[in-house]
Amino acid sequence: MNNFSYPIWLQEKNDARSANKKSDRTRALLKVAVAELLNDTPYQDLHITSICEQANVGAGTFYRYFPSKRELTEEVLEDVIAKFSSLMSNAGRLKRGQSMFELLTEANVTFIKFADANHG
Repeated sequence: MNNFSYPIWLQEKNDARSANKKSDRTRALLKVAVAELLNDTPYQDLHITSICEQANVGAGTFYRYFPSKRELTEEVLEDVIAKFSSLMSNAGRLKRGQSMFELLTEANVTFIKFADANHG
C-alpha cells in the first residue's frame, strides 16, 4: 500500500477488483464519497444528499446500503483504522541492518504521510 490517501486507496482497491458485484462497487463509491467529503466538511455538516451527489447515486441507493450517515462513516473509520494499522505494522518491522532510530523515523514518516493524506 504505497498510497496513503484512503479515498484513493479504496478506489484503486475497487478498480483492482473490477469484476466485483455492482453492490460492492456502489458501497465503495459511497465510502469514497464520504471519505472525500470529510476531508473538508465537519461530520455535523455532512448531509446524505451531499454524499449521494459526490457518489453520483440517489438517496434510495444510499439507504439500500446504509441505514444512516453514521453507519457509513463508522464503516469508513473502521477501514481507515485497519489501513493505518497495516501501514504502521509494515513500518514498525525492523529490517536487517536497520537501527532502532531508522525504524522510528520510518514509522513517524509513515504516520505523518497518512495523517496529511487523510486530514478530515
